[in-house]
Amino acid sequence: MRPVHLRRAWAAWACLLSLSASFARAGDDFTLQFEPATVPGTYTVRVDAVLDAPPAAVRHALLHFCEYKETTAYMRQCVVFNVQGNEAWSYVLLDPPVLDPRDYINRRTIVQDLQPDGTGVMHLRYRQDHAAGPPPRDGVVRVQVNEGRWELAPRDHGTRTAIVYTLTLNPGGVVPLWMARLVARRAAPESVRRVEAKARDLARSGGVELPNPGAPWATVRVRPIPGAAITTRGD
Repeated sequence: MRPVHLRRAWAAWACLLSLSASFARAGDDFTLQFEPATVPGTYTVRVDAVLDAPPAAVRHALLHFCEYKETTAYMRQCVVFNVQGNEAWSYVLLDPPVLDPRDYINRRTIVQDLQPDGTGVMHLRYRQDHAAGPPPRDGVVRVQVNEGRWELAPRDHGTRTAIVYTLTLNPGGVVPLWMARLVARRAAPESVRRVEAKARDLARSGGVELPNPGAPWATVRVRPIPGAAITTRGD
C-alpha cells in the first residue's frame, strides 16, 4: 500500500471509530450477537428487538425505505427501479464521511407478508443482485456482499413489534473486517432504531398502508436510476 493510501486508510479507520461511539447502545429490549459468517471475508450481525410501533407500521417503513432516507445513515441516493410480484430491486448510494462512496443493488423478497388487516407475521429477505443494475461507477466502491433478513411478529396485542434483523456484509475498500465488526456493534442497533422512529411517526400520523395481497410492492414508487442502464431481471 502506498503511503498516501496508508494515511487515507488510517484516517478512515479513525473516523469510523469516532462515529461508532455516537451510535446507540443496545438496551434491555435489544440484543446483539455476531453469528458465524457463511461467506469468506464477511461478518454477520443479528439484532433481536421489540419496537414501539405496530407491525404494519414497521412493514411500511421497510418497504418505502427509499422514500424515507432518514432510516439509512449517509444515504445519498436510493431508487426502487424494478418490481415483479413479491420482489423489488433497488439501487443505493451511500456517502459516509472520509470513506469513498459505496453503492449496491439489492433484491428484496417478501417471503411471507402480513395479513390484509395488518396481523400475522412477515419475513423479508434481501441480497445483492448486481447483475440487475448498472456496473460499478468510477470513485464508488461496489459493496460485494450485503444480505440478510427482517422478521416481524406482533407483541403486546399488536401495539409493538418483535423483530429479528440480520446483516451479512463486506464493506470493501480500505475498511478492514475487524473495524467493520466494531462499527456494526453500534450501527446495527442504530439502523433498527431509525426504522422504529419512522414507523412510530407513521403510526401516529395514520399514514400506514396495509398489505395488498398478491402485490406487496404496489404502492412503492418505481423509477429509473438517473443516468444508468438497468436490466429487467436479476440472475
